[in-house]
Amino acid sequence: MTQWTVSLPQSPIVFLSKRALTHPNNTVMYGRCRLASSKGKDTEMKTLSILAAAVLLAGAASAQSQELVVGSQGDPSLDPHYMYIGTNVAFWRHTYGSLTMHDEEGHAGPSLAESYELIDDHTWEFRLRDDVKLEDGSMLSAADVVYSLNRVKSLPGNPSPYTVRLESITDFEAVDPLTVRITTDTPNPYVPDNLSQVAILPQKATEGKSTGDFTSEGGIGEYGPYRVSSFSPGDRLVLERNEDYWGEQPYWERVTFRIMPNDASRVAALLAGDVDLIDFVPPSDVKRLRENTDITVHDGPSTRMMVLLLNFLDGQVGGITGADGRPIDQNPLRDLRVRQALSKAIDRNALVERIMDGAADAATQIAMPGMEGYDPDREAEVADTQGARALLAEAGYPDGFGISVACSNNRYPNDARVCQAVGQMLARAGLQPKVETQPMSVMMTAMQGDDFAIGMLGLGAQGTRPQTLGHIVHSVDREAGRGGYNFGDYSNPELDKIIDDAVVTLDRDSRDELMRDAVNRTAEEVVVIPLYFQRVLTASRSKLTYTTDPMEETLTWRAKPASE
Repeated sequence: MTQWTVSLPQSPIVFLSKRALTHPNNTVMYGRCRLASSKGKDTEMKTLSILAAAVLLAGAASAQSQELVVGSQGDPSLDPHYMYIGTNVAFWRHTYGSLTMHDEEGHAGPSLAESYELIDDHTWEFRLRDDVKLEDGSMLSAADVVYSLNRVKSLPGNPSPYTVRLESITDFEAVDPLTVRITTDTPNPYVPDNLSQVAILPQKATEGKSTGDFTSEGGIGEYGPYRVSSFSPGDRLVLERNEDYWGEQPYWERVTFRIMPNDASRVAALLAGDVDLIDFVPPSDVKRLRENTDITVHDGPSTRMMVLLLNFLDGQVGGITGADGRPIDQNPLRDLRVRQALSKAIDRNALVERIMDGAADAATQIAMPGMEGYDPDREAEVADTQGARALLAEAGYPDGFGISVACSNNRYPNDARVCQAVGQMLARAGLQPKVETQPMSVMMTAMQGDDFAIGMLGLGAQGTRPQTLGHIVHSVDREAGRGGYNFGDYSNPELDKIIDDAVVTLDRDSRDELMRDAVNRTAEEVVVIPLYFQRVLTASRSKLTYTTDPMEETLTWRAKPASE
């Protein structure tokens, strides 16, 4: 559904959907077809007319009954409140909904909420649509929203909970059947953005259900564009179009996700015509796929940035040795000149062109164009091996030092190859790198210890918000929910204050200015080393069109026949 976002010049901030602007006397009319007898007309002509109409209707029915088969990297959890990862969000968007939803540029706007507004610095009010029919025939209500937010906070044994999207929210209440009021402990301009990531479930259908119930029963209370038809974990998920869906009906009557974690298997299935569309196309296969006239590669920007995290711990660090391989007492990474040398040693353009096959954009900073805090005047650091060597010598390391570089080998496109290339670049600058690639789960555990020196991580930013600031730049403050990925324990109270001020500033222009200050100070201090922003790569049979999603979600209603 097309959505409009309206931001009034002064508080309160109000956001309205297109439907809200025409409601209650909606002027949008939907045409209807009716076959009627016409007395007195020639019988043969009447028969021909009816046949012609029948042919048209049959044609329309055929077009609406087609199936889309997707080769999917992700293996879904059918409980939309369990395991917060992007691929799971994409799956539950097919069967449920959220108060807000991001558009094709990543900006949040109304969805289940017809409108929302900030009524004071600590209170957001969401007004629900009145036409969201649930599976049992009842309508979505504010009580379902309150129930859902409580369920997110109380779901047991969740290794990656959605509670990170409820940050600073202290209370939520149903003011009336269609109005929800949300209170925060500090001014929080990101509430609408955050709630686009939280599924709203019908209380009557799902109360008391565990995560296992969602898997075993295969579909509980869906009201989204699709309902679950069947689910075989590790194999496939089959969805059927929900004819009672409140929004625009999706083109595909049936969608089948075939679970294919292996990159080569997804590509082979597409080439063989076994699937219509695949997600997370490996960059190394893009050129080959583009040369095939039966295939179309869909390439779009992503908000996921690859960065090198650094260890700032004082004293001896296990991942760092002297040039002779022996432990050293001081951590060289605490010296700004050393960090500047590392940044100069990295050839970002080479990573983009040679390793990512062009399927990435070199990062100039930890915000990308369109995000809050992005500075258009900042350029990517130019690779300068000799400059890096000179800085190392100036810092007292003319012969370099040994340093470990930890990367995943199963999480991001080409992650292990990128890691090897980074190691080679550091070696050319005079360092003695030790590259360690390992499964993501192992790497994350290792980085939470004290012995890593450099770790590569991919961070997704929500909408236009550079989350990297609060998560990897801010000092660790678990109570405030800051510094969750600041594994190297970087701390700068002055920078912390700028970030803290920014995230509670409701005025967008003022917030953007604070964010830009923080982004630039982060670059000048080389708190992290940004590498590149990934591209979203999806491929389909050439008979289809598809619009990629900046949040890397595979949304099947964006796939349509090229003839449509």
